[in-house]
Amino acid sequence: MRKLSLRILVGLVTLGISVGSSWLLRHVRELRPTPAEAAPCLTAAPPSTPAVFVVNDDHAEYPDDKPLSPWEIYFFIDSHPRAKLGGLWTRLHVKADETRVSDFSECGSCSVKLDWYDLDAEPGDEALLKISDGEFYRYLVFKAVGDGDDFKFIGHVDEWGKYEEPQSYVVISGGLTWLVSRGQSASGSGVAYYHNQVFEVNKNRLKEVASYECEGSQSGWDGWPTKWFTTRILDVQKSRTQTRVKVEFNIEYSWSTLSDKELTLFSKRQVAVFVSTHHSASVLDLGESTVTQRELEHIYTVDSMTEHDFLKYNLSELLNLARRGNKAQKNWLKEFLERCDGSAEKRQLQAALAN
Repeated sequence: MRKLSLRILVGLVTLGISVGSSWLLRHVRELRPTPAEAAPCLTAAPPSTPAVFVVNDDHAEYPDDKPLSPWEIYFFIDSHPRAKLGGLWTRLHVKADETRVSDFSECGSCSVKLDWYDLDAEPGDEALLKISDGEFYRYLVFKAVGDGDDFKFIGHVDEWGKYEEPQSYVVISGGLTWLVSRGQSASGSGVAYYHNQVFEVNKNRLKEVASYECEGSQSGWDGWPTKWFTTRILDVQKSRTQTRVKVEFNIEYSWSTLSDKELTLFSKRQVAVFVSTHHSASVLDLGESTVTQRELEHIYTVDSMTEHDFLKYNLSELLNLARRGNKAQKNWLKEFLERCDGSAEKRQLQAALAN
């Protein structure tokens, strides 16, 4: 009986210990902190793409109510490269038959550039707006009036440029500023030909005071030499009755040998003085110039120089080459003269070669 009671007691104690341990273990687990979940990495949101508003600029017309200012025209064409500009030219009184290249009535893909120059003797700069469309270019000149918010259209210049984009620059001479526009005159195989237009700008008008071929080159063929000429403005003077533009012409002749080496033959310098009045275009002052009108029209141009022109107007340089040139230069001259028709210049040169 005692053994049975002892076993019962031991069983009760064991049961109590087991129940207590189970409760304590469960309680400890409940008190253990729950591991924090890892926070997701913060990623910068992609920048929002701004809304793009596409302007339908096909054949847009310059609005009739827009001011005729260089800024307004600049921003309109810059935003509408295929604009129609016929209405703009009507408002500016630019006639279609006044241009030599394009009337710019409708742009194919126009671009614009706006520069400012002090082109007259009055305070404030003038606006020079350059519009280009392919090979065609138009300059618009504006004068600010009043407080500078209003503009007066002074005039326009049209240019063409196939090989090079026309350029404009200013020349300061005689105490005044002169606007010069450089454009292309002709193109072709082995030919490049450019001209200058010199303008006086005042508050009322844009007046051309000189126009001449300023640079050109033409490759030689069939014994003919290659020629290349350049110019530079030496002086511009204005009096009460006329304007005089003094220009230096420099020309060089060469010949490509059988080994494709360029043989320099000779070069020369001449001066032209162009005179214009308030009511007449510029003409060559023969008394003050060392170049003739015939030379301007046949030497300083392309596809116009004859054998007679070349020998006559370069006789002094060719005689010097015949007497003092090197063997290659003399051989070229001898062969060239054999192709020429009989003339007094040819006989002089052949005699010089023979001595």
